[in-house]
Amino acid sequence: MSDQNYVQPPPPPTPPPNDPYANPGRGISIAGLVLGIVGIVFSWFIVTGIIFAIIGLILSIIGMKKSKDAGYPSGTAMGGLISSIVAIVLSIICFVACAAMLADMGLDFFAGF
Repeated sequence: MSDQNYVQPPPPPTPPPNDPYANPGRGISIAGLVLGIVGIVFSWFIVTGIIFAIIGLILSIIGMKKSKDAGYPSGTAMGGLISSIVAIVLSIICFVACAAMLADMGLDFFAGF
C-alpha cells in the first residue's frame, strides 16, 4: 500500500450567511413567545398572568429590535408580542369581571385601595 494515491477529503461546507441560528434576537424572541403563552394560560389568575405577559412583551420587543437590526425576520418576536398583548387584555377582562361580580354581591372590592 502506497500513500501516493491518497486524496484528502474536502473541508466541510461553510454555513450560509443567512444561518437562522446566527440571529441575535432568536433566544429572546422565543422567551417572549413562551412567556406570552404562559401569560394567556395564567390570565385567569390576574396578577400572575399580567406579570408573565408584561415580561413577555418586553422580551418580544427587545428580540424584535435585535432581529431587525441584524437583518433577520422577526416572526417569533411578533408572535410573542401578540400573545403578550392578548394575555394583558384577558387579565384586564378577568379583573373587571371579578370586580363586577363582587360589587354585585354587595362586597366593596376597592375598599382596600
